[in-house]
Amino acid sequence: MISKEETKHRLLNPDGWLLLVYMLCCISSVNAFASNSFIDNHDGTVTDSITGLMWQQGENGTNSWYAAGPFCAILPLAGYSDWRLPTLDELTTLIDTNYYPNINTHFFPNVAADAYWSSTPLEGSPGFAWDVYFNNGYVYYY
Repeated sequence: MISKEETKHRLLNPDGWLLLVYMLCCISSVNAFASNSFIDNHDGTVTDSITGLMWQQGENGTNSWYAAGPFCAILPLAGYSDWRLPTLDELTTLIDTNYYPNINTHFFPNVAADAYWSSTPLEGSPGFAWDVYFNNGYVYYY
């Protein structure tokens, strides 16, 4: 198992760590490598060894898109305090159609077959953002 400090040094990017926040909306794209790339850090987080991203393993219930970002920013999960919402591109790397919901349920056992917010706003449409729907693997905006 990788230590927290080693993981942080090895995987931290300028934008910080990532967080899933549950919200009723949608998703898309298939990642054929997703099934074999995850490492359970045994602290409520999962690291994707291909993308180098660390994900929250559990859920936080529902949140509006406007509330999700600030919620992530103050989440003190696994000893880290620099969590954020993932971009749409980052969130779609979790899609795995070998499972239902369309995410690796071994590493993310409590994910609902529903929508999860990304931090990516819909260009030209203030108030709308992209989300991933793990029910069918589609990407939508809401």
